[in-house]
Amino acid sequence: MPTPDFSIIITTRNRPVMFEAALKSVLSQQDVSLEVVVVNDGSAAAYLEDYKKLEEKYSGKVKFFYLIQSLNGHGQSYAINQGVLNATGTFIGFLDDDDYWIDNKHLARCLAAFKAEDQDVAIYCSLQEAWLDGKQLSAPIWLEKNLNALVKTKAKMPNVYYCQRADLVANGVFAQVNVFIIRRAHFLAVGGFDENLRYECDREFYLRAVDAVDHALFTDMYVSKHHVPNPAKADNMSTALQGMVKLQYQLTLFTKLMISAQSVEVRREAKAGQGYTLKHMAVQLAAQKQHKNAARFAGMALLSQFSFKWLGYYVYLLGRSLLP
Repeated sequence: MPTPDFSIIITTRNRPVMFEAALKSVLSQQDVSLEVVVVNDGSAAAYLEDYKKLEEKYSGKVKFFYLIQSLNGHGQSYAINQGVLNATGTFIGFLDDDDYWIDNKHLARCLAAFKAEDQDVAIYCSLQEAWLDGKQLSAPIWLEKNLNALVKTKAKMPNVYYCQRADLVANGVFAQVNVFIIRRAHFLAVGGFDENLRYECDREFYLRAVDAVDHALFTDMYVSKHHVPNPAKADNMSTALQGMVKLQYQLTLFTKLMISAQSVEVRREAKAGQGYTLKHMAVQLAAQKQHKNAARFAGMALLSQFSFKWLGYYVYLLGRSLLP
């Protein structure tokens, strides 16, 4: 059986209706050969019947895998890695089950860009719209923050550009999982997603994948619609976790990259991310009246990113921690 150009991994849990919209957007892709690998991350029994109906409805078009039920699911990282292990495509793409692609030529454009290159490029990134409660957000969130730098050098296909590693990671940016395509061989070479992370695992994987290449391909086309999690709801990975827990995961990923990254650019961004995270941890602890702990984290933040303003805040917290 011929190897498909793409394997698209969709992980899903307890959201069959939104999942089908995501699935339809993948199946609507034109002019490429693809397989869709769906990993159900232990959905509750109340939703399994709906998923089974969808599996029957799309029989022959989609491969479904079901992970055993667990209290909080196995996590996006584990589910994605399982999907890739069961994938056969040359390139791997991803889509969250509550989002969908809005460009049915997305994969065709990506494939043409890869084929046009003389060298073995491993990564292709795009842009996506961000929506919150039915309203499109205008502020830049992901790679569009560095758009002027990313579109400096044209590649061989229209609207596609060569991007250096520095521009792909500067200012804390990354390509969210919906708009990140990677060669399967490169995915395996960098070790897949970190299964210890339950938050921003896509940021960590992106930085680690980019760390291992000199450049990547980028298109300034918007190909996906992303639903930004509403903080008032606990219906996905981002909103189900409490603020301090999220910061702990962020601190873990940035510290890990400071140790393991090979490139100056990724190590620099990891250090900046570590400092940013430590500051937020200090502020949150101070808001909870835990001034002694806040001072500890403020001190670590000061060592990571010195500023006289933060020195003043550190001294203030030390003083507060001495009060009865």
